[in-house]
Amino acid sequence: MAELIQSENATNTSFFEDSSKNGSFIREGYLDLTLFGKIFAGIDLFFAPWIIFGNTLILIAVYFEHKLHTIPNAFIASLAVADLLVGLVTIPLYVVFYLKLPNVEKNKYLCLFRTSMALYSCGSSLLNLLLMSFDRYLAVIYPLRYHALMTPKRAKNALIVLWVFITVVSFVPLTGWNAWKDGSVCDLYAVLAREHIYFSVHFLVLCCLTLTTILYSRIFYVAHSHRKQIQASSKLNAAATRRREREFKSAKVMSLILLLFVLFWLPYLTCGILKIFKSLTWDVVEVSKSFALCLSLSNSMVNPIVYSLLKKDFRKVFQNFLFSWFRCCTVCRTTNTRHVVNISEDSSTTEFSMCLRKSSSVF
Repeated sequence: MAELIQSENATNTSFFEDSSKNGSFIREGYLDLTLFGKIFAGIDLFFAPWIIFGNTLILIAVYFEHKLHTIPNAFIASLAVADLLVGLVTIPLYVVFYLKLPNVEKNKYLCLFRTSMALYSCGSSLLNLLLMSFDRYLAVIYPLRYHALMTPKRAKNALIVLWVFITVVSFVPLTGWNAWKDGSVCDLYAVLAREHIYFSVHFLVLCCLTLTTILYSRIFYVAHSHRKQIQASSKLNAAATRRREREFKSAKVMSLILLLFVLFWLPYLTCGILKIFKSLTWDVVEVSKSFALCLSLSNSMVNPIVYSLLKKDFRKVFQNFLFSWFRCCTVCRTTNTRHVVNISEDSSTTEFSMCLRKSSSVF
């Protein structure tokens, strides 16, 4: 095993060293990395506003709408925070590197911060999905004991532990534990310590996905058995049956969120094996990884769409908020027009204030 790890380290080192020697290996390729960098920067900049808008809308809905003040929605809000950070921090950092701004590639701490944010984005989302699957497991398997098992205090503590853990794991390279060398290519596999890669990229991701899959498999098995019991007997409590069906529908939505996460992130997580193929030049590997990363980051835009389509409570709040916001904007434009034609300021201000009061009453 030790020999295998040493061999892999040697392969990685030689691969990235060859790619950084005066750019000679890059010139041997066939792809214009500057052009592709601008393309990927444009794609990410297109995604960023939608990611910010969608996840901000989720946080606003959960915060202001009293009916959404539930433990499962607290976990949804936590996932929205992770996705929001992608649009606010992770994507701008990658855009800076894609555009190859002066002295960016040689900046050690900016490179490590970009790499840490990629781990932070993926890791926090994955741990939130694991926590959400565990919450749905308790709700479906132990419906009568759910509120005793998952109390608000326990949910809060679980979220605190989650964010502290992933923050430490993701940003420990900035404290000195890294493999950065002068002239290193700013790549996760080149600048992070090998043990850190094994734990954060391989072990942590594999464990989270395995546990989450087991939990959802158990949920679907129990839900299927419950439906067979309903068909065989009419003596089951109708209220309990409706509650279980509601929890199962919520679990299906969360399992879809997990499936989409895997589909969007799996290409990037497996891109590390591309360096094994000697026939692939460095520029081909870089373009492939950048394309896979754009796909992965776009996953942060998908969750609000899923909630608006499949979760009735969120859909209603989204519709009410957007409708009220549109009305306020319309009244604001009308107010400005009235000022131009010398309509009294008092009446226009009153009308706009009424719009704001109606908008706030939605929540």
